[in-house]
This record gives sequence, C-alpha cells and structure tokens, in this order.
Amino acid sequence: MSSFDEQQRQRLHKLRALLADPGANIGAVDEAYLRLEGEQLWLDALARYREQGRGAMMVDLRNPASGAIEVYYLPEPLLRADLGPADAALAQALDSYKPEHEALIVIWHRHGSTFYRLGERC
Repeated sequence: MSSFDEQQRQRLHKLRALLADPGANIGAVDEAYLRLEGEQLWLDALARYREQGRGAMMVDLRNPASGAIEVYYLPEPLLRADLGPADAALAQALDSYKPEHEALIVIWHRHGSTFYRLGERC
C-alpha cells in the first residue's frame, strides 16, 4: 500500500488507541485490526497456501506496547501440533475452510486467542 487514505488513517488511529488501552474489548481490537489489515492478510494467506499448503495467518497482539505486531503463516501440520482440546472449533475450521476463497486468521491476545474466517472480499 503506497499511502493511507483518510479512512485508513482513521482505522489506524482507532487501532492504536485500542492497543494502548489494557482494558479494551478483544472483539473491538480484532475488528479494528481486521478492518485495517484484512485484505492484506487474505492475500498473504492465499500466497502462503499456494507455497506451503493449508494453514493459518497468525497475528500476535500479546504485547501491543512494544509497537511490533508479528504476523506469520503457520502451516497446518505445525498448527495442529499446537492445538489442544480447547481448540476443537479451530481444528474444525482448519478442516473445512476453502483456502482458495477464504483465510483462517488467528489473533493472539494476552489472555488467549480468537480466530476468524475471512472471505476473499474482506
């Protein structure tokens, strides 16, 4: 992305404010992040799927004060190795998502994680 338009600037400002607030609602943080980066995450997930097979984009928001947000692709075998009994819904999503048309996004927070299925028109 070469430059942010006004809407993107507003989304970035909102995300920064939410990340700076330790009491921010996790759903609001996720929504702000996905509104800002969802399309790029989907494109990255599609490219990684074509290179590495099924998997999920991982977004690490556990330490927002550091200013760094780590984003990487975790192929299915590595992701499954980390799944526990509490992750049954994610395991099911990993089995059923259609990687040419949607992406799995896992967002890590200080107190756990949430996952989303993003369609190609984010």
